[in-house]
Amino acid sequence: MLGEIQSLLKEHGRMSLRDLSVALAITPEALEPMLELLERKKRVCVEDFGCVTGCAGCSCASRADMRYYSLAD
Repeated sequence: MLGEIQSLLKEHGRMSLRDLSVALAITPEALEPMLELLERKKRVCVEDFGCVTGCAGCSCASRADMRYYSLAD
């Protein structure tokens, strides 16, 4: 599975947690620990965009739509 994640990121450049989860047919909650492992090993980089707290009046859908991953340099 870790190899599949890296292959997707190599092919697409940067992907959201949601897009990765759809492509791999796995829930974002199940995918996050694998991405965290790859991040600790410095194989992927993560970027957060927008509000991650779900504050009132925020237009963001969910954390899975705002967290993006790419391969590390």
